[in-house]
Amino acid sequence: IKMAGVIPKQRFQTSVADIRKMKQVVDNDMPLIIYPVGLMSENGVSDPSPIATSKFIKMMNIDVYVCYTRGSYLTKLKCSKVRRKGQINIEVFKLFNKEELKNYNEEEIYNKIEEKIYYNAYKNNEVDKIKYKNGDNLEGLEYVLFKCPHCQKEKVIISENGNTLKCKECGYTVKGNEYGFLESVNDSKLYFKHPSDWYFDTYNEYKEKVINEGVITLNEEVEIKMINYKKKKYEVVGNGEVTLNSENIILKGKINDEEVNKEFFITNYPYLPFMPGRYLDLQDGKDIYRLVFKEKYDITKFVMLVKIYHNLIIKS
Repeated sequence: IKMAGVIPKQRFQTSVADIRKMKQVVDNDMPLIIYPVGLMSENGVSDPSPIATSKFIKMMNIDVYVCYTRGSYLTKLKCSKVRRKGQINIEVFKLFNKEELKNYNEEEIYNKIEEKIYYNAYKNNEVDKIKYKNGDNLEGLEYVLFKCPHCQKEKVIISENGNTLKCKECGYTVKGNEYGFLESVNDSKLYFKHPSDWYFDTYNEYKEKVINEGVITLNEEVEIKMINYKKKKYEVVGNGEVTLNSENIILKGKINDEEVNKEFFITNYPYLPFMPGRYLDLQDGKDIYRLVFKEKYDITKFVMLVKIYHNLIIKS
């Protein structure tokens, strides 16, 4: 990491020391590369970058370039272990020069950044029409698209034969194609051609429920893993329960036979690092708690609600 020139920092937190290191790079006329979100999307659509990004860029007082990729998401879905051979296009262009930055306020800078780095992998491929080897593989998507659009039941979608998703309750079935899109089976109704639209249908439903009906609380049994730095891998250190409400995430349990009660405030977490159907990570300082849910389907729902609560808090 040091040889690559990476500046290590804690997730979703930027300290004065981090900013000082980045300013030093700029002051030495060296390029500074930042990843505003720094996480793979679970649904093929970019998450909004932190509001502080625009403040940081204005403070740096430098020329700003964007490196925009198209097609990379569909080469390997976050939820899948299968790689898909396809085409990736990269465009690099100047977004601001430092003289222009002085004329924009932070909100204007932020809006311009979001406009230029936003992507929707599926809608992009409607234009690009790139075929992907193994593009029809849908394994793992059942944990992202956990609600059936036909019978409206949750945690009922399963993957079959690698390239189909099926509701085990009502039998509703779709299959994938080489473009990464969904197709109907046996002339049944196709509710969503793009998996991203399926995801956001559920997301928006939960958002409306929270706004109109109040807080949705989740309680999940978890296995807790932490990094063994000597072995350079995660190891099981205990078990517990994680609870989510509109203000915080609470982790209770035992780690190495000691009782723990950790609180993580939603205002600090616009999103969480996670792998659908496998785990999510919570970071407290230098400690990362990898939580393996007993109910695999609920991981995406948990992260989805964290995004909803955070966005509602920020906008209020």
